[in-house]
Order: sequence, then C-alpha cells, then structure tokens
Amino acid sequence: MQIPKRIRERVQWHEMAKQRANRPVPCLCCWYDVYNFGTCLAKNNWQLGNAAVLELMEVLNNVYNVAAGYRLPTGSHVTVPRLDRVLVLNDGVARTTDVSESEEPHLMAQYLVQLLSKHYLLAPILDREGLGLRTVLAGGERIQYAPTGVGSDETIESWKISRDETVDGILPYNPAEFQMNVAFSRAYIIESAGHKYGIENGWLYFDQSFVQTLRSHLPGCIDFEGARYSGELWLTDGTNPLLTVIYDKKIKLSNVHRLSTTVFRVSEYIVHSALEGELTWIPLDLTRINAFQEAVASDGVIDVRRPLPYWVREIEEKWCHRVKHRY
Repeated sequence: MQIPKRIRERVQWHEMAKQRANRPVPCLCCWYDVYNFGTCLAKNNWQLGNAAVLELMEVLNNVYNVAAGYRLPTGSHVTVPRLDRVLVLNDGVARTTDVSESEEPHLMAQYLVQLLSKHYLLAPILDREGLGLRTVLAGGERIQYAPTGVGSDETIESWKISRDETVDGILPYNPAEFQMNVAFSRAYIIESAGHKYGIENGWLYFDQSFVQTLRSHLPGCIDFEGARYSGELWLTDGTNPLLTVIYDKKIKLSNVHRLSTTVFRVSEYIVHSALEGELTWIPLDLTRINAFQEAVASDGVIDVRRPLPYWVREIEEKWCHRVKHRY
C-alpha cells in the first residue's frame, strides 16, 4: 500500500527538524490592521449577522482589494515584478516578501512605494467610515518547519488531490512564508501595542529591524542614522536617491510582549526622479492626506499628482550635496 503524499511530507519535515536542517530566510513584512473594528463587533454582541456589521463587510472587501493587490495611485510608473505572499487574518492583511543576497535597489524601492501607497489610499477611506488604519513595516527572518497546507476543497479539486491524501480529513492552512515569520511577529506586536505605547491610529510605522534587513541586503544603498527624534530613511542606487521615507517621531518600546525595539512614525515619503522619472511627494498623516486628495478624478481613481511643497526639491538637493562631498 502506497503511503499518501501528505503523510510522506510530514515524515520528511519531521526528520528535517530533528536534524536541525531547516534554514532561515531573510524577509520583510507589512501588516495593515483596521482599527476600531473590534469596537463595532462588541457593540453588536460579536454577531456577524447584525446589519451594522454586515455593512462593514464592503469596507473590509475594499481593504482586501487594495492591501492584497497591486493597485497604485493614478500616474505612478511603478511596476513590481517581485513575489510576495498575502495573509488575510480577520480585519488585517499581512504581506511578506523574501529578501535575497543580491537585491536590486530600484526593484526594492518600487516595492516599498507600493506598500506605502496602500496606506495612503486606505487610511482616509477607513477614517470616513469611523474606523482607522495602522500599518507597520518590519524585517527579520522566516523559517519553514512543516509541509505547506492544501487549504480548501476548491484547491483539492483544482489540484485533483484525492481526499485519501489528506491527513484524517484535515485540510491545514499552513503557508510556508508564515509558519514562523519573525518579521510578521514584530509588525503584529508593534501594531497591537496601540495608543498605550504611542502607536496611534491613522499612521504608518517602521521598525528598526526593517532598516537592518534593508541595510544587510542592499549594502551601500541605505542611508539612515535614526539617532534623532525626526529624520529620513534614504534608499539609493549608491549614487542617486530613489526613495526617501521621512519620520517625525521616534518611539522606544520596552518589553512589549517580550519585544524591545525602536519604532519610527512616517509622516511622508518622496519618490525621486531616478526611480519614476519625476519627483513625487506623498503625505501619510491623515490631516494632510485629506487636504492633499482635493478631489477624486472623474474615473473614480485618486490622482496623487499635485504641486510639490518647496522643500521637497531641497531634500533631493541635500542628497546631491551629501554625495558630492563624500568623495
């Protein structure tokens, strides 16, 4: 009698773990969490069928369509040919991508612009619905220690997998990228720390591990001090600036679910002409996002192209001046 494939895989992964043969993979994670959704559930006695909760399903669907997809603001020249995995968990969406030893800075910058753009799009929409959005970027490693689960009846049908190959009729949801993902854990813990620790509604944050992971795999392309209360994270191609992420607040977290780290609150970002062909400034705090999005274009897509604040070009000139005096 042939042993079902699923059982063979479980034995193989068990042996691999016993031999300490599992290998960690560097990765980044972005966690988007809808704030205040639990309050709505509590008001409705945690009954999903109540009318007030059902109305919010459209909101969650919009969050999924934006956060789990590749939709970008009108006018963006960004294309993202890298692979990442998405995990939808209740009212949150996690995205994780592996980081290679030979990352190309332009592709990484494009990917990060996509993640930042999604916060820009979703934050004001959720705010108008009486909800909110907290987004956290973190870095770290992931490791796979078990077979990847099949998931659903639909997957079984499409893969033509016999139910005999399932284990005791159990269909595990067990994506390799999230089995043990420290970057996801850090992002989740930081976001869940909440107002008590200074993680406020409507903002996007990045953890020090995010910078460390980028710096390790993009040598010579990351410029960041982090010592000051406010400052910039620069991603360059070694000579030209590609993306500048500006933070306006530094938060020290100590022993939050056994995590101690430094987190930076992002106020805006600049996409430089070396990446997109033109200089673009995008605010990420709700007050300026709402002012920035003056109107929705007739086709229903938000146009992010607006006149640049005077200081944005000075930021790019600041980098050119820094590079000129470096050599």
